[in-house]
Amino acid sequence: MLFMAISIVQAQEETTKWTSGRPDGHAPISVMGDHTHSKGEWMFSYRYMYMNMEDLNRGSSDAPYSDALSQYMITPKSMPMNMHMLGIMYAPSNKITLMAMANYTAQEMTLGNIMGGEFNTESSGFGALLQ
Repeated sequence: MLFMAISIVQAQEETTKWTSGRPDGHAPISVMGDHTHSKGEWMFSYRYMYMNMEDLNRGSSDAPYSDALSQYMITPKSMPMNMHMLGIMYAPSNKITLMAMANYTAQEMTLGNIMGGEFNTESSGFGALLQ
């Protein structure tokens, strides 16, 4: 019984020592807006993400392009994407933390058509997120 009481007191002391500076003070980098800041604090962040999608699947199995082209005139073959994300957080008070994020995305898609030809499309641009 005494051991349990000591453990409870020790656990309560450890929870009051938590700070955002600890290794477990933030979620993994891909989780955004997981924490708050103290009044007057700023935080700037930069994230880069690359993703390349290719091949076709039917459920968990690979599907040949000929199957897709038997039903559709055009099918995607690959799509690489690059994303740059800039973030900023500011706390005007201890109870409010504002966050803004802007991203720039660029992607290109290679497509095949029913006649056996290939062509590329591409897009790029800015986006924003405010919370």
